[in-house]
Amino acid sequence: ELDVSGYGNSVWNRLKIIASEDIGIGDSLVVKEVVEKYKAWKDIVGQKTSTSFKSEEARKILCNIVKRMCEAKKTRIVPNAGAVAVKQF
Repeated sequence: ELDVSGYGNSVWNRLKIIASEDIGIGDSLVVKEVVEKYKAWKDIVGQKTSTSFKSEEARKILCNIVKRMCEAKKTRIVPNAGAVAVKQF
């Protein structure tokens, strides 16, 4: 619902963070897929003529990447390594 409420870019920004921090090297292709799907979503949403079909297509893109991220293997190695590095200084 956030995407149709005008917060679509915020949703995508959060998805990029989740993909890099929570999934990361657990499934390294997910970060690339999120960026690619975001570009496709942006192309559809950015078009001047907004029809219900285009809105449905944009929503499908968003739902598919969320499903993909849910199914991906997760790892917290990168954020945890950063926390350890900060604590050492």
